[in-house]
Amino acid sequence: MKFLSKIVFINSADKSLKYAEVDLDGNVHFIGTQGVGKSTLLRAILFFYNADTQKLGIPREKKNYNEYYFPYQNSYIVYEVQTETGKYCVLSFKSQGRAAFRFINSGYDKNYFIDSEGKAFETFDKIRERLGKIDATRIINNYEEYRNILYGNNKGLSSEFRKYALIESKQYQNIPRTIANVFLNAKLDAEFVKETIIKSLNEDEIKIDLTTYSQTHLRDFETNLNDIKKWTDGNIDKQAEKVATTYSALKFLEQKKKELAFQLGYALNNVKEKQPKVQEQLNTEALKRDRVKEKLNDFDAVFDKKKGEIQKQIGVVSDKLKEISTKKKEYEALKIETILERVAKKPTLDLEKKNLTEEKELLTSKFLEIQQRYEAQLRQLENQLSAFENNKQTEKNTANSNFLHFKDELNKQYELIYEETRKQHKEELETANANVKEKVNAITDNKIKLSEAKHKRFYESEIANCKTEIANVNFTISKAETEFQQAENKIKTIQKEWEFEEKNSKADTDRKIERKTEEQEKLNKEITAIDTKIENSKNSLYGWLNEHIPDWDKTIGKVIDEENVLFQQGLNPKKISDTNLSFYGISIDTNEINKSIKTVADLQKEQEDFKTKIQEVQQTIATINAQSNDELEKLKRKFQPKIKEQKEIIQQSEYTTTNGKTKLDELNVRLSEN
Repeated sequence: MKFLSKIVFINSADKSLKYAEVDLDGNVHFIGTQGVGKSTLLRAILFFYNADTQKLGIPREKKNYNEYYFPYQNSYIVYEVQTETGKYCVLSFKSQGRAAFRFINSGYDKNYFIDSEGKAFETFDKIRERLGKIDATRIINNYEEYRNILYGNNKGLSSEFRKYALIESKQYQNIPRTIANVFLNAKLDAEFVKETIIKSLNEDEIKIDLTTYSQTHLRDFETNLNDIKKWTDGNIDKQAEKVATTYSALKFLEQKKKELAFQLGYALNNVKEKQPKVQEQLNTEALKRDRVKEKLNDFDAVFDKKKGEIQKQIGVVSDKLKEISTKKKEYEALKIETILERVAKKPTLDLEKKNLTEEKELLTSKFLEIQQRYEAQLRQLENQLSAFENNKQTEKNTANSNFLHFKDELNKQYELIYEETRKQHKEELETANANVKEKVNAITDNKIKLSEAKHKRFYESEIANCKTEIANVNFTISKAETEFQQAENKIKTIQKEWEFEEKNSKADTDRKIERKTEEQEKLNKEITAIDTKIENSKNSLYGWLNEHIPDWDKTIGKVIDEENVLFQQGLNPKKISDTNLSFYGISIDTNEINKSIKTVADLQKEQEDFKTKIQEVQQTIATINAQSNDELEKLKRKFQPKIKEQKEIIQQSEYTTTNGKTKLDELNVRLSEN
């Protein structure tokens, strides 16, 4: 349904309204004292419907419509119209001293007509700049053309104006007149209002060609009938329900695909924005990798060099070990250990031999006394002890000297090996120290994380995200249920409107057929009366006069009662005198009486005319029935798409609600697991 939803005054109403908006999208009641602008508003609304400055109820002593409502060059009245698909505006302004119009294909926006400083634009060029790509029509100065656009008389109009029609009617002329009578509280006759509505809805007469009716209207009758049988007999309703469910799922998936495409596009743009930074980081990491590779190559070269040297040393040591092994086997064959033990005992044995020799000499001496011998032997033993101690001290000193020499050599070798090892593993040592520091830092970080973990609530972000997602799903379910309820209410409203218009159409058709039926009954009564007259004409005065009185229709026929006398039977007429032209003893001049008597032929012709009219009435009734069927079909084509649209919204809402509840269960499970 299309209706006027808003009116806006800009620098209007005799300079008293700089800016005012009035919403008209419901039942509006104006209350106020005299002079507050009720009549000003009503006349502006009336001008939208009738576009006639002379029929607005403005007294002659006051300013006319153009002077009062458009005192400035930038005075405007904007009418916003609500349609089934959106909104459009009708801009009224003064051009060449009188009101003119433009249609704008957009809802009202204050910024289209008023700048940031609160001043209305002086010219339409600035308004057009603000409109941008929004369509605006040319200036309409002719009020008749404006009314043709508004009420849908599209003959001779450009196609761009058709979308701005409130209704579509070629005979709308009484509609603005009726609206003006309503606004001005003029007398409204019920018959006039009814005739206005009928004429506004009556288009060109539609002639039905019965020969081609079956080829057009009944062409798919058998197919439709078979479809109905299949629907009622089989399981088509379940299949249809399945198809409807699948269709709803498909619509939902298409919507989901659009959302995913939008997310994918957003992610792609995000990746494109981050790509230079990531590429720079990649290049930096590549340089680090190359440097690490160079270091690894250097380490490999040093390692290979050290490996060669160590392998040479291993070869020398292996040769020595082989030589030692060979010598060891030879010495084992010679029992070198026994020989070494004997060699080690040689100094002791030599000393023992010397002592024994001296003791032998002493004991075999003939010149010494026993005491001397004893003392000599004692001194000899002491000397031997001293010699033995000296010998052992010498061995000890030699062993200490050898030990100190071996220790010095070993320390030197240790220092050399340590220095060489330090040089060889300097970088490894630095790396190890760095690793140690890194591990220390990691330990510190882990201690900090451990401390945070002791006081941290786990999965807090996941729980928050889950709760947010649950809230979004609940909002989606609530929105879907609201849309479902609104769609059901709209379906009920549309069905009621459909039933109302269908009822009005049928009632209008019944009234027309009733009038035509009454007309047909009157014509049948006329035909019956004529048949009675013709049937009684032979035995009535009418037949006797035709037989005995020539030219009677010019004399007595002009004064005789046609219904009660002329065709009345049983009167027994008689001719008294052939020359007597008196009428009950009175002679009158019948030439002055303008009356003609219908003959049987005239009656038969009149009867045929009545029959022709009856056929015309029957044809009119058939036409009315056909027009009624077409009107009902138009209502069907008008309302069924709206109902279908709302049913699709219901199916979409049901599917969204079901999926939302399933997802809500999944989120609750995830939330309980966290």
